Amino acid sequence: MELPWENKMKKIFLICATVGMLAASVPAASENAVRLDAQKRPKIVSKVDPVYPEEARKQKIQGVVEMEATINASGDVVGVRVLPTPSPQPLLAKAAVAALRQWKYEPYRINGKAMTIIFNVSITFSLQEDAPAVSREDPKVVKMVNPEYPKEAAKQGLQGVVKIEVTIDEKGNVAAVRVLPEEKPQPLLEEAALKAIKQWKFEPFVRDGKVVRLTFDLNVTFVLQ
Repeated sequence: MELPWENKMKKIFLICATVGMLAASVPAASENAVRLDAQKRPKIVSKVDPVYPEEARKQKIQGVVEMEATINASGDVVGVRVLPTPSPQPLLAKAAVAALRQWKYEPYRINGKAMTIIFNVSITFSLQEDAPAVSREDPKVVKMVNPEYPKEAAKQGLQGVVKIEVTIDEKGNVAAVRVLPEEKPQPLLEEAALKAIKQWKFEPFVRDGKVVRLTFDLNVTFVLQ
């Protein structure tokens, strides 16, 4: 015969055990992790392209999955977090996370010491014929021009992030730029961001031993002090 209090104790035990398992499945964030800004990225040693989910193809779902990656001092991916977006796509997010966890980077060194770092990674899924899901990698910036805060935007108290798609040629010059659509566009900030990015210079991007054109995303943040 089971007494009422014994039944309650079992339930409490099961709840505590479940919480413990969930906590153990989430890697603890390193206190010494360094967060990189948008212009800095570790070099990729090897990567696995994500598999386009068949159900996502059937539903004609495509888009970009924004993630936050944590790599340790050896360059291994030890943590991945999907960043919130206006239109989340769970099917694509799951495939993107599964791929990113298998990527390998060169150890990122600061003052000669390999560090645990945190940075953002974007993976794009496209339904174009014969177009696999493509990861967008950020090349190294050689020359950067900071955007000027538009006076009219400052007067109106406008601030925020402008997301820009950038294409560079084989010499690292900016060949094309376009503002990515947002729920609340800010024309004044967008114009200033585009004007600045057009003047940037990047290192030629090498993939599989060959210099190639590259398309990637950049975020330009405007903040009123």
